[in-house]
Amino acid sequence: QIYMFHSTMMDKESELALKTAADLPTFESGVNHQSGKLRIEVNNVPHANNEPPLTPGGIQRREILKACGELCNLNRPILKPDPDFGYFGYSTSRTNCTALFESSILDDPGNFTSPPRWSDVPHEFVDDYKMGGRAKVEEWWIKDMFLGGKAKVSNWDKDMIESWKAMALENDFTKFGNYQLIDRSTLLNVLTNVSKVQDQSVLVIGSESPWIEALVLAAGARRVTTLEYGAIQTNHPRVTTYTPNEFRTAYLEGDLEQFDAVVSYSSLEHSGLGRYGDALNPWGDIMAVARAWCVTKPKGTLTLGLSSMSKDDLVYFNAGRVYGPNRWPYLVTNWLRMNYSSGWTDDVIKNAPQIPRRLRGPPGFNIFWNQSSLVFRRSGPSGSADELKETNLLQTLL
Repeated sequence: QIYMFHSTMMDKESELALKTAADLPTFESGVNHQSGKLRIEVNNVPHANNEPPLTPGGIQRREILKACGELCNLNRPILKPDPDFGYFGYSTSRTNCTALFESSILDDPGNFTSPPRWSDVPHEFVDDYKMGGRAKVEEWWIKDMFLGGKAKVSNWDKDMIESWKAMALENDFTKFGNYQLIDRSTLLNVLTNVSKVQDQSVLVIGSESPWIEALVLAAGARRVTTLEYGAIQTNHPRVTTYTPNEFRTAYLEGDLEQFDAVVSYSSLEHSGLGRYGDALNPWGDIMAVARAWCVTKPKGTLTLGLSSMSKDDLVYFNAGRVYGPNRWPYLVTNWLRMNYSSGWTDDVIKNAPQIPRRLRGPPGFNIFWNQSSLVFRRSGPSGSADELKETNLLQTLL
């Protein structure tokens, strides 16, 4: 078998192939400097265990699983606090934080010049995205490539952030921020009264403009650190920004603080789908939340705003995921649910498809789903009885 990579595609898959050369029976490589291509030649000889050599997609999958470990086993037991409501079943996993951060699999750009479509997904990943048949896949293709470049709003001026913060404190959400007015007002309420981020150091994951940062500061946070695909410049003294590789390097060098709270709104559901230029990774969202767990203090909080439904887990490739009862417990592995956002109840979430909360979908396909703010508290990997007892919504586990 001969694999040819253009020079623009060499960084990731070629490196993975080279890293695993020792596992292949016969390996030869060389660079044709005139064509700018890397030639990787693997003799089509079976392994000693009679398995064929891995393809580049298979090699990438193996590297992901090596970094992810037990987290990527989506057949782990789920403890359900309510037999009639499996949304927030609780799952635990041993988490190897060093392995998660030593691997650049979440941080490097994908090997494509345009975001992939479902037909571009390596066959080795297809069943993983479908969770073995538990998640449905529909194509909804969007091009929003930021990783490796500048963020959508790349200059976060102090005066702009402070003006948005002042508006939020006056309950005026009409002139800034994304999504609906109720989303912004509810998130501020949650940050103030449930997550209680006053005087805390807060990590924000994914922010195209600093509307979440303004809300976090309005809720009284001491400082905000933003992790975003695209590079951001800011002159605000209480705001720090990182790209994924900068964040990983800071962690590995011991320069990253432990955060009191993490906030992410409509961001994590995109991880690993390639829409923003990130590499394909069927477990990208789960690994990103696990990394957040690694940098959060014991009993710190995680505030999530994600698209959710009661009956189905959906993957709109490459637009984003919609979370149902099958993926939610694994996404928030080692996090305990504290509360719903103000005004949202179990019954509201369960009947989300019937509520005209948000109308979105690919062309010709309309569906309703709910996107409220939910708060979790960091637990240990074992989910001790004392931790469960402190969370009223999980009393039925005891």
